[in-house]
Amino acid sequence: MKITLHYQLYYYISNLILFAHNILHHPYKLPDLFRRYLDKNDDIHSYNTRLKDSVHLQRPNTEFGKRSLKYKAAEFYNNLPEEIRFDLGDSVRYNK
Repeated sequence: MKITLHYQLYYYISNLILFAHNILHHPYKLPDLFRRYLDKNDDIHSYNTRLKDSVHLQRPNTEFGKRSLKYKAAEFYNNLPEEIRFDLGDSVRYNK
């Protein structure tokens, strides 16, 4: 039972990360609804900060908002090391 639960959690997180990557780097692969679903920090402001390439993480007002697809996708994507974020271009391995 534990292996199945761990696998489901891994599958959920990896799909959220891939979803965020596709929104930011391949929006033409997605329905119009999701093309502007996430924004990078440099889309929000023009300051040259060290987090300019991270996804803008809006602060939710409720605990329910912290569990939303938009918040979780941005949070998991931002927690990846930069070298992995940009290496997701070979996303074929995740599309199973």
